[in-house]
Amino acid sequence: MKTAFPFAAALLLFTAVACSKDDAAVDPEGTVSLNMLNYENGGTQLGNMNLRIDSSDNFSCVNCKIAEMGPVSGLSAIDRHIFTNLASSAAVKEGYGYAVYRDDDIVEFPSGTKAMLADAVYYRMRVESRLTDSETHESMGAHVKYIATRAERYSLPMPGANEYDMSSSYQYWVTGLPLDKIDEMFIDQPLNIEQIGTPEGEMVLISRPNYGDASGYYRLYFRQKDVWSYVTIKILW
Repeated sequence: MKTAFPFAAALLLFTAVACSKDDAAVDPEGTVSLNMLNYENGGTQLGNMNLRIDSSDNFSCVNCKIAEMGPVSGLSAIDRHIFTNLASSAAVKEGYGYAVYRDDDIVEFPSGTKAMLADAVYYRMRVESRLTDSETHESMGAHVKYIATRAERYSLPMPGANEYDMSSSYQYWVTGLPLDKIDEMFIDQPLNIEQIGTPEGEMVLISRPNYGDASGYYRLYFRQKDVWSYVTIKILW
């Protein structure tokens, strides 16, 4: 029994590790296989993202950002939200994973924490192999696999789903927010946040200047973990 147990435990550990690696390599449902040709060969776009491979064999983003994840065994191994190394371009590397986000979906909060728009779509991508011309051996692009993924919403309301009209007052209580779940918030200028929470309920007191024309639509932004959402504040004269 004493000699059999370590062997059984080692076998179990090996099996668990092997299964974990196999699971990471299995393509999740919805995976798309794509030959991304570089600019010289047509400039294939990645899904609905304005991401292509340029003449220097780099991924190049327009109105989007790409984050390199390093070597990964499959799409399932790509962390969903990595915002520390966002760039408009990244080298094409075989076996590497990437995440691609639209510029407007990433917001940096006053604390310096970046978050992604709740319920927004981003792409996870892995470079499977390089594409080369069989005769000239020049690079033509890369064969990639990618999947469109929707960000979590957690306890936050849908972005823009709620609108509050403070046209007739200089101060206004925004109600119905899950303040116990919100980690951080800020508001578009020239509006200000005066008070967060009251004994009576989860409300936020906002104010606007009593001078000048503040007409327009503004956002009260809030973050929960690594996603953000907002409500709209309307001021019309």
